Amino acid sequence: MGWYETVCDAVFDALCAAFGMNPETNAALERFIQAYLPNSARPQAARTTDLCYYSVSEDNTDTAYGYQMIQYEDSKATIKETIPFSVQLVFYGPNADNDAHKFWRLFQFDSGYDSPRSVLRRARIVPNGAVPRPTSLFETEGAYQRRRCDIRLSLAYLDIETRTIATISKAPDLNVSTNT
Repeated sequence: MGWYETVCDAVFDALCAAFGMNPETNAALERFIQAYLPNSARPQAARTTDLCYYSVSEDNTDTAYGYQMIQYEDSKATIKETIPFSVQLVFYGPNADNDAHKFWRLFQFDSGYDSPRSVLRRARIVPNGAVPRPTSLFETEGAYQRRRCDIRLSLAYLDIETRTIATISKAPDLNVSTNT
């Protein structure tokens, strides 16, 4: 499983933790939906149901991207790759504002093992800057308007990998001559 799938799973788990839902239930799968999957139509939210669509996109413009060697010993190097990305959360339904603000408040602090921030941290995902307040707006669908509330999270995934590095076990004898 690559970093993208790991991040999507962790975001889903963080949403479930924020609302006290078991990630393995159908209720959670119907409430938190990954938006814009390949080969899928635009998501349509029911006006009477509280749900959240989420999408993950890589952010290549951030300066935090890159490799950094953090440890080297006995021909092994531990490499840390930082992958910045953003998560867009779009809450729909009669309680869209309340749900978005609830998630935003719970995300601000690591308030225990089941807090959204703690769930993401265990998946090696860390915040990349402050999280702006949710934005509430109306969206037109046909002849109707429905309320939605958006949150954009700027996060970074820390991919840690250990690689074996070839080393020279014995240097050849060297003759050094000087020009005089």
